[in-house]
Amino acid sequence: MQAQQHVIMQAQQQYPALSIRHLCSVLEVNRAWYYASQHEHTGGDPDAALRNAIELIVVEFAGYGYRRVTHALKRSGWHVNHKHVLRVMREESLLCQRRTRIIAIRYIPIC
Repeated sequence: MQAQQHVIMQAQQQYPALSIRHLCSVLEVNRAWYYASQHEHTGGDPDAALRNAIELIVVEFAGYGYRRVTHALKRSGWHVNHKHVLRVMREESLLCQRRTRIIAIRYIPIC
């Protein structure tokens, strides 16, 4: 299978006028497979830089939740959604721990 992908890539470089659709049909390969395998070879995590930026902010400001981290990222020039930041922070276990208040309750005996 990698040989077919390699042939498609070489043909695309040598003959840029040939479309991927045509090359895949000639080699009897599904286009979805070609694009999926091409994505696997480029590899890497698209959120790696974002994960690093979030981790730096959380290490510096341990009490920051996803909302404050999102605002800090936006101030740094990132264009990122709060839901994306929350998902990344959950995956990396970087969410700040909620403080639980202990409320003192007085028990008044009933006579």
